[in-house]
Amino acid sequence: MFLEVIHNISLLLALCMIYTIVLRKLDRQSVSGRILIGLAFGLGAVIGMHTPVNYSPGIIFDGRSIYVSLAGLFGGGLAAIPAVIATVITRIMIGGMGVWTGCGVIVTSAALGVAWRHGRGRDLNALTPVQLVLFGVVVHLAMLAWMLTLPKAIRWDVLANISGYVMLLYPLGTLIAGLMLIQLDRWQAAHLGIADSEKKLRQLFEASPDGILIANVKSGRFLFSNPAICRMLGYSADEFLRLSVPDIVPPESRDRILPEFEMQVRGEKTLSLGIPLQKKNGEILYTDISGVPIEMDGKPSIFGFF
Repeated sequence: MFLEVIHNISLLLALCMIYTIVLRKLDRQSVSGRILIGLAFGLGAVIGMHTPVNYSPGIIFDGRSIYVSLAGLFGGGLAAIPAVIATVITRIMIGGMGVWTGCGVIVTSAALGVAWRHGRGRDLNALTPVQLVLFGVVVHLAMLAWMLTLPKAIRWDVLANISGYVMLLYPLGTLIAGLMLIQLDRWQAAHLGIADSEKKLRQLFEASPDGILIANVKSGRFLFSNPAICRMLGYSADEFLRLSVPDIVPPESRDRILPEFEMQVRGEKTLSLGIPLQKKNGEILYTDISGVPIEMDGKPSIFGFF
């Protein structure tokens, strides 16, 4: 039985790992996102229920209590409800003398997950390993309490034989799966934060009255241009991506101007005044250029304000 329980929980953890990959781009705070999370955990529970530990005909043990409790903990009621519905229907279809006991375990586990979530104020990223283990212990003590609803002839025999396995392995499974989900939450928060910062930075660049160009140091090719520099020189953003620094410097001025560019790249000079640039139509525009060395996509680049 020990090896069968280990196998069932290993399946649970493997599915949780898949979920952390598949659900990364899902907005887990939206209504639809939380419902989808519940359905995903319900599906995982159903898969686990088809490879259970068969204690005796109609009495089975699997990872459903971990699945539905984590659905409630990480997704709240909107996630717990579809997870509970999927697992309860499956348990009823499996049938046997333990069917209502099993359904009670499912509902109680989900309810404890939702209650724990609201009790913590939904700050799940602050959950510690000790707190996750404690949560797993509480959920599975409740699971063992439901064994008292089994027929008298078998309830104490079941408790005597499975209590040790349940209290040793199921809180451990809850811990590992919970840590995976916390890591997913942290990754999503960081990803959304970066995306929001990029959006705000792009808005600032596009609204800037100063021209902005970013160029690769090694090739001199432009990597980014804002609307102001496009208006100044008459090139589109796409055209700038096909140009490099020498292309916007008048040929007769390159021997004087390109060393200024190189000094800015080395950080020896920040401001260059009265620099002639050649517009797309051939006209000369005199500009003051502030250049700052930066790294873009891991490559040395120069950030220029015109």
